[in-house]
Formats: sequence, C-alpha cells, structure tokens
Amino acid sequence: MPDGLQIGLFIHLSAVFVAAGTSTTFILVLSMMRRGRTVQDIRTFSTLGGLAEHAFPFATLVLLLSGAYLVNEFDFSWVMVGSTPQPSRSC
Repeated sequence: MPDGLQIGLFIHLSAVFVAAGTSTTFILVLSMMRRGRTVQDIRTFSTLGGLAEHAFPFATLVLLLSGAYLVNEFDFSWVMVGSTPQPSRSC
C-alpha cells in the first residue's frame, strides 16, 4: 500500500506532465493555426487550443497544492533554507 509521500509525488509529477503537455499543445496549436489554409482548419485547431487552455490552470493548481502538501507533510528543510532571507553584504 503506498504511503502519503508516494501518492503526493505521483500527483505532483502527473500535474507536471499535464502542465507541460498542455503548454506544448498550445504552442503547437498556435503554430498550426498560422499554417491553416481554410477557416475550417483554423476552427479545428482552435477547438483543440480551447481544451488545452482549460486544462492548464487546473494542472498548475494541482501542482501547487500537491507541492504545498509535500512541503508541509514531510521534512523538506531545503525549502526553509531557500526561502529565508539572506543577510545583506556591504563592501
């Protein structure tokens, strides 16, 4: 039975891949819309772009929430080190 870390990592990595896939799809759709020769071609690609447009915010929200869960639930002290302000150096 998987524990919370494994489930959290799976959800987090799945969200990374969905976000990367939707952003890549959106770039490809824009490229194909420029090359469209008829209005029907452009409408077909705009439909696919609309699907990618709705999936990307959901994927980033899941990515942020699962990342916050992983940081709060488990001891990732490197996050605290990276988020603390550094003392200013004066020469």
